Amino acid sequence: MFTRLASVSLFTLALCATGASASDGDPDTANAYPAVGFYHVAFNFPGERLETYGGCSGSLIAPQTFLTAGHCTFYDSRRLVEDPAYEKAEAWASFDPVVSDNDFRCFLKDIGYPGAQALACDQATRNHPTFYKAFNAGITHPDYADIKRLGSGALAIKEFAPGYTDIAVLLLEDPVQHINPLPLPAQGLLDGLDRSGVGLVGVGYGLNYHKSIPAKPDQPGVDGPTNFVGDYGVRRIADLGGIRTITPTTIVPEQQNALGDDSVCYWDSGSPLFLERDGVVDRTIVGVLTGGALWCMGAYDPYQRVDIPPAREFLQCVAQAPSPSEACECGVEAALGLCEP
Repeated sequence: MFTRLASVSLFTLALCATGASASDGDPDTANAYPAVGFYHVAFNFPGERLETYGGCSGSLIAPQTFLTAGHCTFYDSRRLVEDPAYEKAEAWASFDPVVSDNDFRCFLKDIGYPGAQALACDQATRNHPTFYKAFNAGITHPDYADIKRLGSGALAIKEFAPGYTDIAVLLLEDPVQHINPLPLPAQGLLDGLDRSGVGLVGVGYGLNYHKSIPAKPDQPGVDGPTNFVGDYGVRRIADLGGIRTITPTTIVPEQQNALGDDSVCYWDSGSPLFLERDGVVDRTIVGVLTGGALWCMGAYDPYQRVDIPPAREFLQCVAQAPSPSEACECGVEAALGLCEP
Protein backbone atom coordinates (compact mmCIF):
# COMPACT_ATOMS: atom_id res chain seq x y z
CA MET A 1 0.00 0.00 0.00
CA PHE A 2 1.02 3.58 -0.60
CA THR A 3 2.21 5.22 2.61
CA ARG A 4 0.55 8.25 4.18
CA LEU A 5 3.65 10.33 3.50
CA ALA A 6 3.42 9.60 -0.17
CA SER A 7 -0.31 9.87 -0.59
CA VAL A 8 -0.47 13.35 0.87
CA SER A 9 1.51 14.48 -2.18
CA LEU A 10 0.14 12.01 -4.68
CA PHE A 11 -0.25 14.73 -7.25
CA THR A 12 3.19 16.31 -6.81
CA LEU A 13 5.29 14.20 -9.11
CA ALA A 14 7.72 15.06 -11.87
CA LEU A 15 10.89 14.28 -13.79
CA CYS A 16 12.80 11.05 -13.39
CA ALA A 17 16.31 10.02 -14.27
CA THR A 18 17.43 9.02 -17.67
CA GLY A 19 21.01 9.98 -17.01
CA ALA A 20 23.40 11.93 -14.83
CA SER A 21 22.25 15.27 -16.28
CA ALA A 22 18.87 15.03 -14.55
CA SER A 23 18.53 17.01 -11.33
CA ASP A 24 16.13 17.73 -8.51
CA GLY A 25 17.44 21.29 -8.16
CA ASP A 26 19.98 22.85 -5.84
CA PRO A 27 19.68 23.25 -2.05
CA ASP A 28 18.93 26.83 -1.02
CA THR A 29 22.08 27.11 1.07
CA ALA A 30 22.11 30.92 0.77
CA ASN A 31 18.52 31.18 2.07
CA ALA A 32 17.54 33.01 -1.11
CA TYR A 33 13.86 32.13 -0.65
CA PRO A 34 13.18 32.65 3.07
CA ALA A 35 9.41 32.96 2.56
CA VAL A 36 9.13 29.42 1.15
CA GLY A 37 8.36 26.93 3.87
CA PHE A 38 7.26 23.42 4.75
CA TYR A 39 4.55 22.26 7.12
CA HIS A 40 4.16 19.23 9.36
CA VAL A 41 1.05 17.72 10.92
CA ALA A 42 0.35 15.99 14.23
CA PHE A 43 -2.66 13.65 14.13
CA ASN A 44 -4.11 12.90 17.55
CA PHE A 45 -5.74 9.60 18.53
CA PRO A 46 -7.53 8.71 21.79
CA GLY A 47 -5.26 8.02 24.73
CA GLU A 48 -2.65 10.62 23.72
CA ARG A 49 -1.45 8.49 20.82
CA LEU A 50 0.20 10.56 18.13
CA GLU A 51 1.07 10.28 14.44
CA THR A 52 3.30 12.86 12.76
CA TYR A 53 4.16 13.40 9.13
CA GLY A 54 5.47 15.94 6.67
CA GLY A 55 2.67 17.69 4.82
CA CYS A 56 3.62 19.87 1.87
CA SER A 57 5.65 22.86 0.76
CA GLY A 58 4.17 26.34 0.60
CA SER A 59 4.90 30.03 0.95
CA LEU A 60 4.22 32.97 3.24
CA ILE A 61 1.86 35.45 1.52
CA ALA A 62 0.97 37.50 4.63
CA PRO A 63 2.55 37.54 8.09
CA GLN A 64 0.09 34.86 9.29
CA THR A 65 -0.94 33.20 6.01
CA PHE A 66 0.78 30.17 4.48
CA LEU A 67 -0.28 29.26 0.93
CA THR A 68 -0.15 25.60 -0.13
CA ALA A 69 -2.08 23.05 -2.24
CA GLY A 70 -5.68 22.07 -1.55
CA HIS A 71 -5.04 18.36 -1.96
CA CYS A 72 -2.58 18.58 0.95
CA THR A 73 -4.90 20.14 3.51
CA PHE A 74 -7.97 18.25 2.29
CA TYR A 75 -6.32 14.93 3.13
CA ASP A 76 -6.33 15.89 6.80
CA SER A 77 -9.80 17.45 6.75
CA ARG A 78 -11.35 14.44 5.05
CA ARG A 79 -9.81 11.95 7.46
CA LEU A 80 -11.14 13.89 10.42
CA VAL A 81 -14.74 13.36 9.28
CA GLU A 82 -14.39 9.88 7.75
CA ASP A 83 -12.27 8.07 10.32
CA PRO A 84 -13.55 8.17 13.91
CA ALA A 85 -10.15 7.02 15.19
CA TYR A 86 -8.79 10.55 14.69
CA GLU A 87 -9.51 13.20 17.32
CA LYS A 88 -7.86 16.23 15.77
CA ALA A 89 -5.08 17.36 13.44
CA GLU A 90 -2.77 20.28 14.14
CA ALA A 91 -0.21 21.80 11.80
CA TRP A 92 3.02 23.77 12.15
CA ALA A 93 4.93 25.60 9.38
CA SER A 94 8.64 26.31 9.28
CA PHE A 95 10.71 28.53 7.00
CA ASP A 96 14.19 27.23 7.77
CA PRO A 97 16.17 25.84 4.81
CA VAL A 98 16.23 22.37 6.41
CA VAL A 99 13.17 21.00 8.22
CA SER A 100 13.20 17.24 8.79
CA ASP A 101 10.66 14.87 10.29
CA ASN A 102 13.12 14.30 13.12
CA ASP A 103 13.22 18.06 13.78
CA PHE A 104 9.43 18.11 14.11
CA ARG A 105 9.32 15.13 16.45
CA CYS A 106 12.03 16.63 18.66
CA PHE A 107 10.15 19.96 18.70
CA LEU A 108 6.93 18.29 19.86
CA LYS A 109 8.85 16.55 22.65
CA ASP A 110 10.43 19.87 23.66
CA ILE A 111 7.04 21.59 24.07
CA GLY A 112 5.54 18.64 25.91
CA TYR A 113 2.91 17.96 23.25
CA PRO A 114 0.52 15.17 24.39
CA GLY A 115 1.80 11.80 23.21
CA ALA A 116 5.12 13.19 21.94
CA GLN A 117 7.26 11.46 24.57
CA ALA A 118 6.74 8.20 22.69
CA LEU A 119 8.17 9.69 19.47
CA ALA A 120 11.72 9.00 18.28
CA CYS A 121 14.03 12.01 18.41
CA ASP A 122 17.68 11.95 17.41
CA GLN A 123 19.21 14.95 19.15
CA ALA A 124 22.52 14.49 17.30
CA THR A 125 21.00 15.13 13.86
CA ARG A 126 18.28 17.71 14.60
CA ASN A 127 18.49 21.16 12.99
CA HIS A 128 16.41 23.25 15.45
CA PRO A 129 14.18 25.06 12.96
CA THR A 130 11.53 27.51 14.16
CA PHE A 131 7.96 26.18 13.98
CA TYR A 132 4.83 28.34 13.74
CA LYS A 133 1.59 26.74 14.89
CA ALA A 134 -1.51 27.05 12.71
CA PHE A 135 -5.05 27.58 14.05
CA ASN A 136 -6.15 24.36 12.36
CA ALA A 137 -4.97 21.82 9.82
CA GLY A 138 -5.83 24.07 6.89
CA ILE A 139 -8.53 25.87 4.91
CA THR A 140 -9.12 24.29 1.50
CA HIS A 141 -10.59 26.08 -1.52
CA PRO A 142 -14.37 25.51 -1.45
CA ASP A 143 -14.45 24.24 -5.04
CA TYR A 144 -11.78 21.62 -4.46
CA ALA A 145 -14.29 18.93 -3.45
CA ASP A 146 -17.99 18.35 -4.00
CA ILE A 147 -19.63 17.53 -0.66
CA LYS A 148 -23.25 16.53 -0.23
CA ARG A 149 -25.06 15.43 2.92
CA LEU A 150 -27.16 12.33 2.35
CA GLY A 151 -30.53 11.66 3.92
CA SER A 152 -28.85 9.38 6.44
CA GLY A 153 -26.70 12.26 7.58
CA ALA A 154 -23.54 10.79 6.03
CA LEU A 155 -21.37 12.87 3.73
CA ALA A 156 -20.80 12.03 0.09
CA ILE A 157 -17.36 13.41 -0.81
CA LYS A 158 -16.04 13.72 -4.34
CA GLU A 159 -12.46 14.94 -4.42
CA PHE A 160 -11.18 16.87 -7.46
CA ALA A 161 -14.64 18.22 -8.22
CA PRO A 162 -15.18 19.52 -11.79
CA GLY A 163 -13.37 22.83 -12.18
CA TYR A 164 -11.60 22.41 -8.83
CA THR A 165 -9.04 24.96 -7.63
CA ASP A 166 -6.12 23.25 -5.89
CA ILE A 167 -5.04 25.82 -3.31
CA ALA A 168 -5.36 26.13 0.46
CA VAL A 169 -3.98 28.14 3.35
CA LEU A 170 -2.80 27.63 6.90
CA LEU A 171 -3.52 30.54 9.21
CA LEU A 172 -0.70 30.88 11.72
CA GLU A 173 -1.37 31.80 15.34
CA ASP A 174 1.55 34.25 15.45
CA PRO A 175 2.92 36.50 12.69
CA VAL A 176 6.19 35.45 11.13
CA GLN A 177 8.79 38.09 11.95
CA HIS A 178 11.76 39.13 9.82
CA ILE A 179 10.50 37.39 6.63
CA ASN A 180 8.88 39.43 3.90
CA PRO A 181 5.79 37.69 2.47
CA LEU A 182 5.80 36.89 -1.23
CA PRO A 183 3.49 38.94 -3.47
CA LEU A 184 0.59 37.53 -5.46
CA PRO A 185 0.02 38.43 -9.13
CA ALA A 186 -2.48 40.81 -10.62
CA GLN A 187 -5.57 39.18 -12.04
CA GLY A 188 -4.96 37.74 -15.50
CA LEU A 189 -1.19 38.30 -15.39
CA LEU A 190 -0.48 35.09 -17.30
CA ASP A 191 -3.15 35.72 -19.94
CA GLY A 192 -1.19 38.55 -21.51
CA LEU A 193 2.31 37.27 -20.74
CA ASP A 194 5.03 37.60 -23.37
CA ARG A 195 6.53 34.11 -23.07
CA SER A 196 9.66 34.78 -25.12
CA GLY A 197 12.77 34.15 -23.04
CA VAL A 198 10.74 33.36 -19.91
CA GLY A 199 11.89 30.53 -17.67
CA LEU A 200 10.15 28.96 -14.68
CA VAL A 201 11.63 28.38 -11.23
CA GLY A 202 10.06 26.19 -8.55
CA VAL A 203 11.12 26.19 -4.89
CA GLY A 204 10.09 23.47 -2.44
CA TYR A 205 11.14 20.83 0.07
CA GLY A 206 10.30 17.78 -2.05
CA LEU A 207 11.96 14.42 -2.38
CA ASN A 208 15.52 14.44 -3.68
CA TYR A 209 15.10 11.33 -5.77
CA HIS A 210 18.75 10.98 -6.87
CA LYS A 211 17.83 11.13 -10.53
CA SER A 212 21.37 10.23 -11.62
CA ILE A 213 20.38 6.65 -10.76
CA PRO A 214 19.03 5.16 -14.03
CA ALA A 215 16.20 3.18 -12.45
CA LYS A 216 12.46 3.50 -12.02
CA PRO A 217 10.90 3.37 -8.56
CA ASP A 218 9.46 0.08 -7.38
CA GLN A 219 5.92 -0.93 -8.27
CA PRO A 220 4.89 1.92 -10.55
CA GLY A 221 1.17 2.45 -10.74
CA VAL A 222 -1.60 4.85 -9.92
CA ASP A 223 -0.11 5.62 -6.52
CA GLY A 224 3.46 6.14 -7.72
CA PRO A 225 6.54 4.58 -6.09
CA THR A 226 6.50 2.59 -2.88
CA ASN A 227 10.26 2.64 -2.38
CA PHE A 228 12.05 6.00 -2.25
CA VAL A 229 15.70 6.78 -2.90
CA GLY A 230 16.56 10.01 -1.17
CA ASP A 231 14.89 12.24 1.41
CA TYR A 232 12.84 15.41 1.67
CA GLY A 233 12.80 18.42 3.97
CA VAL A 234 15.58 20.47 2.33
CA ARG A 235 14.52 23.59 0.43
CA ARG A 236 15.60 23.20 -3.20
CA ILE A 237 15.57 25.60 -6.15
CA ALA A 238 14.59 23.95 -9.44
CA ASP A 239 15.01 25.53 -12.88
CA LEU A 240 12.08 23.96 -14.71
CA GLY A 241 12.73 25.26 -18.22
CA GLY A 242 10.39 27.41 -20.24
CA ILE A 243 6.61 27.52 -20.43
CA ARG A 244 4.98 24.55 -22.14
CA THR A 245 1.37 25.67 -21.88
CA ILE A 246 -0.85 28.15 -20.07
CA THR A 247 -4.45 26.99 -19.69
CA PRO A 248 -7.35 28.88 -18.07
CA THR A 249 -6.43 27.23 -14.73
CA THR A 250 -2.80 26.05 -14.93
CA ILE A 251 0.70 26.96 -16.06
CA VAL A 252 2.85 24.02 -17.14
CA PRO A 253 6.69 24.00 -17.33
CA GLU A 254 8.56 22.27 -20.15
CA GLN A 255 10.72 20.22 -17.75
CA GLN A 256 13.00 18.69 -20.38
CA ASN A 257 15.64 16.92 -18.34
CA ALA A 258 17.46 15.94 -21.52
CA LEU A 259 18.20 19.66 -21.88
CA GLY A 260 19.33 19.96 -18.27
CA ASP A 261 16.08 21.15 -16.69
CA ASP A 262 15.50 20.38 -13.02
CA SER A 263 12.40 18.71 -11.65
CA VAL A 264 10.08 18.46 -8.68
CA CYS A 265 8.82 15.44 -6.78
CA TYR A 266 6.81 14.28 -3.75
CA TRP A 267 6.36 16.86 -0.96
CA ASP A 268 6.90 19.72 -3.43
CA SER A 269 3.08 19.98 -3.55
CA GLY A 270 1.97 23.51 -2.77
CA SER A 271 5.37 25.00 -3.62
CA PRO A 272 5.41 28.34 -5.47
CA LEU A 273 6.31 28.92 -9.11
CA PHE A 274 8.15 32.04 -10.28
CA LEU A 275 8.89 33.63 -13.65
CA GLU A 276 12.52 34.19 -14.65
CA ARG A 277 13.76 36.46 -17.43
CA ASP A 278 17.38 37.28 -18.29
CA GLY A 279 18.58 35.51 -15.17
CA VAL A 280 16.36 37.55 -12.84
CA VAL A 281 13.61 35.81 -10.89
CA ASP A 282 10.40 37.74 -10.22
CA ARG A 283 9.39 36.70 -6.69
CA THR A 284 5.67 37.09 -7.48
CA ILE A 285 3.93 33.71 -7.05
CA VAL A 286 2.26 32.77 -10.34
CA GLY A 287 1.40 29.16 -9.52
CA VAL A 288 1.14 26.51 -6.80
CA LEU A 289 2.28 22.98 -7.62
CA THR A 290 -0.63 20.63 -8.10
CA GLY A 291 1.11 17.98 -10.24
CA GLY A 292 -0.17 15.02 -12.18
CA ALA A 293 2.63 12.76 -13.49
CA LEU A 294 3.71 9.45 -11.97
CA TRP A 295 6.90 8.39 -10.21
CA CYS A 296 8.78 11.70 -10.56
CA MET A 297 9.12 11.04 -14.29
CA GLY A 298 9.42 13.94 -16.75
CA ALA A 299 5.79 14.73 -17.54
CA TYR A 300 5.15 18.47 -17.39
CA ASP A 301 3.64 18.92 -13.94
CA PRO A 302 0.93 21.61 -13.87
CA TYR A 303 0.87 24.45 -11.38
CA GLN A 304 -2.44 25.91 -10.25
CA ARG A 305 -2.69 29.51 -11.41
CA VAL A 306 -3.25 32.03 -8.63
CA ASP A 307 -3.99 34.97 -10.94
CA ILE A 308 -7.50 33.72 -11.79
CA PRO A 309 -10.73 34.86 -10.08
CA PRO A 310 -11.47 31.60 -8.17
CA ALA A 311 -8.06 31.69 -6.48
CA ARG A 312 -8.11 35.44 -5.85
CA GLU A 313 -11.64 35.43 -4.41
CA PHE A 314 -10.80 32.60 -2.00
CA LEU A 315 -7.63 34.29 -0.76
CA GLN A 316 -9.48 37.60 -0.41
CA CYS A 317 -12.22 35.89 1.60
CA VAL A 318 -9.63 34.48 4.02
CA ALA A 319 -7.74 37.78 4.25
CA GLN A 320 -10.88 39.79 5.05
CA ALA A 321 -12.31 37.38 7.63
CA PRO A 322 -12.33 38.97 11.11
CA SER A 323 -11.39 35.73 12.87
CA PRO A 324 -9.85 32.31 12.09
CA SER A 325 -13.21 30.59 12.61
CA GLU A 326 -14.85 32.92 10.08
CA ALA A 327 -11.91 32.43 7.69
CA CYS A 328 -12.58 28.69 7.95
CA GLU A 329 -16.05 29.36 6.53
CA CYS A 330 -14.33 30.42 3.27
CA GLY A 331 -13.19 26.83 2.69
CA VAL A 332 -14.54 23.35 2.10
CA GLU A 333 -14.09 22.66 5.81
CA ALA A 334 -17.35 24.57 6.40
CA ALA A 335 -19.24 21.90 4.44
CA LEU A 336 -17.42 19.23 6.45
CA GLY A 337 -18.55 20.76 9.75
CA LEU A 338 -14.98 21.42 10.90
CA CYS A 339 -15.17 25.17 11.53
CA GLU A 340 -15.18 25.85 15.25
CA PRO A 341 -17.36 28.71 16.54
